[in-house]
Amino acid sequence: MFNMTKIRATNGAGKSFYANHLAANDYYSESEKVVGCWKGFLTYNFGLLGEKVDLNAFSLFQKGIDPLSGGKLTQRRVSGGPRFFDFQVAAPKSVSIMSLFDARLIEAHREAVDEAMRELESLAAVRLRTGDHVFTNNYEITGQIIYAQFHHDASRALDPQLHTHNVVVNVTQDSDGKYKALESLEMCRAIRYAGKVYHNKLSELCRQLGYELENHYDEKGRILWKDIKGIPPEVMELYSKRRHEIEKLEEAFIAEHGRKPTLTENNQLSMSSRASKMKTATSAEVREYQLSQLTAEQKRLLFRKADQVKWSQPEKEWIDPELVQKALREAVHLIFERESVVKLDKVLAEAMNQNLGAYPLEMLKEEAGELPELKKLGGLDVNPWVAPQEIIDRELYAIEAVENQRGVFEAIAPEFTAFAGEESRTSQAELIRGLLNSRDRFNLFRGVAGAGKTSTLQEFCRGLRSGGVASIHLIAPTNSAVDVLKQEGFEQSQTAASFLQRSEKPPSGSYVIIDESGLNSLREGVEIIRTARENNYRVLFVGDARQHTAVESGDFFRLLEEHSEIRQFSLTDIHRQQHEEYRRGIMECALGQFEQAFDRFDRNHFIHEGKAKYLEDAAQSYMDYTNNGQRIDRAILVAPTHDEGDRLTDAVRRKLKDHGIVAKEGRTTVVFRSWNWEKTRLKEEKHYSPGYAISFVRTMKGVAKAGETACVEYVKDGMLHLDNGKLLHLKTAADFIEVGELRELELCAGDLIQFNVNLRERKIYNGSLARVTDDPEKVMLLYSDGRKRELVEMPKGYAAFKYGWVTTSHKSQGRTAENVVVAAQGLDCKAFYVSLSRGRKHMALHCPEKAFLKEQLSFRHGNRRSIHDLVRDREVPAGRILALSKEAQAAKERTLPNTRYKSVKGRLGKLADKLKKLAQSIRHFGAQVASRRGRNARYGLEIITGDSAFEIKRNAAIDTEKIMKRKRQEEEHRQNGGDSSGWNLFNELQEFLNTAQDTDNNREEIHDFAEREHAIFVLDSLFTGKKTQRKAALQIPKPVRLPAVPKVASLSEASLTEDERLLAEARTWLESQIDVTDSAVSITEDERLLAEAREWLEEQINTPVQQTGLRESENLPPNENLLEWISKVVEEQEAESIEKKIDAQESIWKLKVKTALKKIQKPESAVLQYPGDSPDLRDEVARRISEQKKHEKVSPAEAIHSSEHKEERQKQAAPDLQRLHYEKIAPEQKLPNQKQSRGMER
Repeated sequence: MFNMTKIRATNGAGKSFYANHLAANDYYSESEKVVGCWKGFLTYNFGLLGEKVDLNAFSLFQKGIDPLSGGKLTQRRVSGGPRFFDFQVAAPKSVSIMSLFDARLIEAHREAVDEAMRELESLAAVRLRTGDHVFTNNYEITGQIIYAQFHHDASRALDPQLHTHNVVVNVTQDSDGKYKALESLEMCRAIRYAGKVYHNKLSELCRQLGYELENHYDEKGRILWKDIKGIPPEVMELYSKRRHEIEKLEEAFIAEHGRKPTLTENNQLSMSSRASKMKTATSAEVREYQLSQLTAEQKRLLFRKADQVKWSQPEKEWIDPELVQKALREAVHLIFERESVVKLDKVLAEAMNQNLGAYPLEMLKEEAGELPELKKLGGLDVNPWVAPQEIIDRELYAIEAVENQRGVFEAIAPEFTAFAGEESRTSQAELIRGLLNSRDRFNLFRGVAGAGKTSTLQEFCRGLRSGGVASIHLIAPTNSAVDVLKQEGFEQSQTAASFLQRSEKPPSGSYVIIDESGLNSLREGVEIIRTARENNYRVLFVGDARQHTAVESGDFFRLLEEHSEIRQFSLTDIHRQQHEEYRRGIMECALGQFEQAFDRFDRNHFIHEGKAKYLEDAAQSYMDYTNNGQRIDRAILVAPTHDEGDRLTDAVRRKLKDHGIVAKEGRTTVVFRSWNWEKTRLKEEKHYSPGYAISFVRTMKGVAKAGETACVEYVKDGMLHLDNGKLLHLKTAADFIEVGELRELELCAGDLIQFNVNLRERKIYNGSLARVTDDPEKVMLLYSDGRKRELVEMPKGYAAFKYGWVTTSHKSQGRTAENVVVAAQGLDCKAFYVSLSRGRKHMALHCPEKAFLKEQLSFRHGNRRSIHDLVRDREVPAGRILALSKEAQAAKERTLPNTRYKSVKGRLGKLADKLKKLAQSIRHFGAQVASRRGRNARYGLEIITGDSAFEIKRNAAIDTEKIMKRKRQEEEHRQNGGDSSGWNLFNELQEFLNTAQDTDNNREEIHDFAEREHAIFVLDSLFTGKKTQRKAALQIPKPVRLPAVPKVASLSEASLTEDERLLAEARTWLESQIDVTDSAVSITEDERLLAEAREWLEEQINTPVQQTGLRESENLPPNENLLEWISKVVEEQEAESIEKKIDAQESIWKLKVKTALKKIQKPESAVLQYPGDSPDLRDEVARRISEQKKHEKVSPAEAIHSSEHKEERQKQAAPDLQRLHYEKIAPEQKLPNQKQSRGMER
């Protein structure tokens, strides 16, 4: 346990807190006080370094007085503000019990506490309130605190309980040396992290002491901490008396207040319930009392266990950094499955939690900094914001894609008049007019709850059809939302997942409407955008960012609404609620004014406080609104948590049985309740234990059908062995299963149930409602509003269902009824808005305490942070996102189509330019292909392999142009009087490479030889040549390796000839350049220019090589068609060429050393070894070689026009490089004579 309590002691109460709770060890006599010690970086500043805690200094801090100077502790003092932050750390019960027999565990606990507090201290901060930070929440990390530490070893019930109080004074020192109040936000955020640091260190020390450990899980199978293995459960229960006392106090609190106590209230219960101290007991007497509660057999067992580990000496294991990185990767995948951006401490905490005691904290921190999957965004150096590259790229892609698709279409139906003759629908008609006149591919429609989105969409679809749009598709993220669409008349609606997975997509030009788009995850939204662009769809996103979002990471709709320039249309006039004050309150929720909405609802008696009876009151309201259960279609009953939902269901069913709606007797069946594990957790063997229930959400052939369940018998080698005799491979089963527990459910005739797994063949979907009939084998399917649908057989073995009387806030989104009843002790803003806005006539919110519910709304906004949120809030630099990924930057600048031209005339002009400079267009197309492949690899959108026939055609043209360019350079060089020997050497080497292309086996060897000869020539010219020779050497480019011609990618049209396939690809490319297809234009200038372009391409393809303008060479036979030649080369060569990377630095090093040795007449064998093991020499050589390469990259034309500048650099660089070689290789040798030295200097 690791928690924090704020201490607001005033008027002397601090002395009582010190004496009764810190200095007293819960049982010691008054003469045996716990002695605390001051710790933290600021102990030196206050003169308390190494000092013990006394009442005087503690009281001065409590009064806000500096104990050293006697002055004010901080510049500002808030009346009633916190004086201390008490961070309490408690050891697991098993460790506390074993500490009775092994005192080393006490020291292990204290060492682990110190490590956790050091991490918390590093996060101490102060709020920035000057300059640009006045209106921000930014703060500065100080890393300095002072705290009093008190170690206790027993509870008030005299159970063994190692725990420590770390009472942090509310003060820190900023960079200017001023003492200010502590900004504890970052420390409080990191409480879970500090707790995991403690448990990780404690588990590590326990392992080193020789103890075996086992995981301790919560009720949903998640790891909490490690326990010492082998402690009998009855002993653990025996020493949990204080826990039972606290649980009884919690039950009394719930009975009084109707809700569970908060953490602060729990601590207050604990302190207020403590019995008076034993005045005469000593520590020895208490220990004797603790041991006396054990039986003789239990004592022997624990003594033997402690004795065994004291004599054992576990070997210190070497930790493989790869394993540490694997643990971090698992944590990253686990966290970012549902989050877009987090602080680094959350990743470290999760990595430690899954591997407690396995890896030291410092090693985890070090490897986290090297993890390529995790990118640091900025923020605090000690705890920066981090996110995976994948999420960064998705956010960038989503925003850039919608912004670059504006103005690319014509208006659909500018003359259409919506809601003709209905003056009350003016705002809806204006919105439809705007959508039908929009020229953008993507549009966003935000409609607040109850604004009439459904009727607007119905009229909008009518307008689309009038504009000639025949293919309209409505999709929604969830089955329940699809069910609502179908009830409203959109019979062909489907889920977004099924739409994206369909192999046969709708035709080009379709219009896709995504309802409840706020439930789209970032991944799903990006996939919709990609599909729309690939298939030429227009898309309308419909939703409300203030309502619920997807479970998966990324609030896609809000990202577009708040951070992109997508064209937005809004409906803000609410029509659903008929009560004026009810409607105004929902409007305030839609505007984000939740406290004002709460007050309005409270004034108008919509909110009812019922203390412990609030669930019974909610059940009675539901009965009143539904005519005692006879008209269940008239009301929706909502509870936010499973616990409240179960208790509310019981209350409703009792009342329904009393009125005869549900039968008194029924049958008991077993149902499955999911723990909502992440997919990453589902794939890992270590998370499973015998007895866990497995539910199949999809049919696995040969294992189980959808909706069936099985229990885990044991886990081995990544396989689950189930009680139905089947085996389940975890790596492949994550998409088919959920993990949870089995519960018994009473089913009576008249009961309402809700299905949680799809059975499409029976028309049963996740969220479908059904009524239990007198026949136990049949149920009556219902629509979401309670109307009967059809009678179907209850699937045998199906256990994935629950009672349907109460729904969650998430499930209620999209539904509407005359009345809505909500029962909740606490709600976040999204649940408050969604739940309360479901009704038309009446709403009743039942809660245990109004003040507590209102307090929850003030800080539970429900929004997850995105990377662009951090940029907007100035928590990370604006340029940091694009700087993280060159490929993402390329996606922004190049891969998106150019849509700046807005009219037909603009497209014609762009096409004309393309035709005038077709050679440049071909090269540009090649760059687009390369960039597209990089983008696709990054986003995982599609896979492209090999080069197409058109790309090979293009590459051949480019290579030919390069040859001509070199010829022109050579000719220009000769005309300017340059030395031709270098060019002769180059031409010889290049010809040698060209003729050796067919020999794949020794291509690398040949290339190395050519480079070596070229380097020797350049070095000889630099070190011994005259001025003209040195100039010439810098103008000679390196020989270019000609790669093997890649395999031609086959097209889907197998019956086409090579020429036809090539022409088809060329046509496709041309059409993409002008953004127009044959079906999209009439017989205009567009089509004429397009026809001319096709005619030119066709002519080029069928023309012999001599007539294409391409120069003949040894590689292009003069009398053969270019395409035929390519086919021949492909047949002769292997499918894939073998490419290897050579160590250029080492090769050049050897060549230059060899040349230098020739000049100083040294034997080659003596010093030709490459100095790879000398870091300083290697760095210096790399720098010099880099400088040399800069000279070699200069083109001949540049060298001629700036010869004097180049000559001066050569004079400076070349002798230094030669001297470096000589001095580093053979420092004991001197130059043979001064003349040679002067030559080298020259």
